[in-house]
Amino acid sequence: MMKKIILFSIIFIFSISSLIAETIKYKVVADTFYSDGDIEFTIPIKKDTTVTWESNTSVLPNINDDGIYENFLMDIEYDNKIIYMLSTDLQVIDTEKIVDNKKLLRLIPEYYLEVLCKKNTDLIFEKQPLWNERKKRMENEPFPFEESFQPESYYISNTVILFSQHNYYLVKNVKKKNNNIELDLLHYSDDDVTDYFGKTEDVFSEVYNKFRSNSNIKLLIQTDGDYFDLWINTKENYIGKYIAASESLCERIVNLVRSNKCDLSKVTWPRHADGTCDYEDVSSVKTVSTPTTNVAKNKTMLVSENLKLRSGEATSTQVLAIMQVGTKVKILELGKPENIDGISSNWVKVEVLSGAKNRDGRTIRAGTIGWCYGGYLK
Repeated sequence: MMKKIILFSIIFIFSISSLIAETIKYKVVADTFYSDGDIEFTIPIKKDTTVTWESNTSVLPNINDDGIYENFLMDIEYDNKIIYMLSTDLQVIDTEKIVDNKKLLRLIPEYYLEVLCKKNTDLIFEKQPLWNERKKRMENEPFPFEESFQPESYYISNTVILFSQHNYYLVKNVKKKNNNIELDLLHYSDDDVTDYFGKTEDVFSEVYNKFRSNSNIKLLIQTDGDYFDLWINTKENYIGKYIAASESLCERIVNLVRSNKCDLSKVTWPRHADGTCDYEDVSSVKTVSTPTTNVAKNKTMLVSENLKLRSGEATSTQVLAIMQVGTKVKILELGKPENIDGISSNWVKVEVLSGAKNRDGRTIRAGTIGWCYGGYLK
């Protein structure tokens, strides 16, 4: 079963009554779709359209079944009404992008590379003692520590940045010069949630912990390829060195913690801007083969189980509709190959044919175009 993305999670709903009212203007980065309250994103909106976020509206996390943050759902004012858009579809107006693709940038501490290279999970507890405290607290929990483990992470989009589970920031301004980025951030939180969770949850940076009660901070970033040095407000407040972590890299770390096993041949090690790598890049000698696939251009196929029609070829892109079993589609274009749930196939761009319905039995307009995973077509 494909990972289910929780678009309308209510776990972390925040109001912003404690903040001075602020308004941030965004532009839409590409032709896309928004929702007017339905779970599906079906209403078109054009590139460069100006929309507004106000501090009395909300931001919700978009989390998959593994607890990984894939996006943020934002209440946005447009055409004198509140609509719902994904953070990766927006950019602060009159600024440069922080990230170029429509996917969250996940940063984890550099020390996890040593953990993987040496296949030694003890280093996690040596490098970050707070893990010892968390593991001890979970001794009497129904689920063992290892089952819920995920590397501590910062998630970055062009509009929202997550420092910890209950500490969100709205991007107000972006300044970029060469490999240096300066972000003006507005702390977004709910009084009740923040007082209970935001100030007591594990925060893995002692430096950040000093500033997390501040309504406004600056995040300073210096990039070096896949490596990121982070500071708060000034270069005197160094958070640490982080790496851009792919989903596969994090999966290897989690597997190592849970089973003490890790296939390093599946790890693509990060590189510096000059192309050098601090670890053996075993990915460069992988055997490349042409996988078999069940899909082909211009082929008409049926949806074999309820399947999400998306705006792009990734599970992080927005859902346009959830197609009911038996929906007929025509393949317009083959996308990237991927193995999902043990199935090898390609993402495919499809046109929905007449008679299509969503999982609730409502009609999906014939001619609707989007992307889906070909492994669930027959």
